Amino acid sequence: ALIVGSTKICSSFSENVGTKLSDTTLRIQKYLPELKRKYKIVHVDHILSEIDPGEHDEIGKREVVAALQYLSGLGELCFFGGSILSSDGSRSELRESLIGEFAILCPNWFSTVISCVVQKNIEREVAEARQSTTGNVLHWG
Repeated sequence: ALIVGSTKICSSFSENVGTKLSDTTLRIQKYLPELKRKYKIVHVDHILSEIDPGEHDEIGKREVVAALQYLSGLGELCFFGGSILSSDGSRSELRESLIGEFAILCPNWFSTVISCVVQKNIEREVAEARQSTTGNVLHWG
């Protein structure tokens, strides 16, 4: 009853109930806490190189993107890359924005950054965000 009630409230949850996770998704899920400790945002290629350093079977970037989309749907991270379903049911690739190449590991941090952009007193907000951010924020590749 709890699961049925939850699926009515949160459609993202209902879409994922009973879904068998791919090996790539499981690898990323296992590695995610370590990534979150180190970074706020990370390039997709870095994730790929970390979960498939050459000793495992070949994992394609499409599999990593699909796993990141799944984890984003669960709220584990924010990911805007990959393909989207258009109104006619066809898929189209998102290549217009650089943000699609990154996984945002800390959604709260991302929300703070976006709020800085839309705030009237942006200078104060940026200064506060800089003070609260420690360590490496961005890892590129």
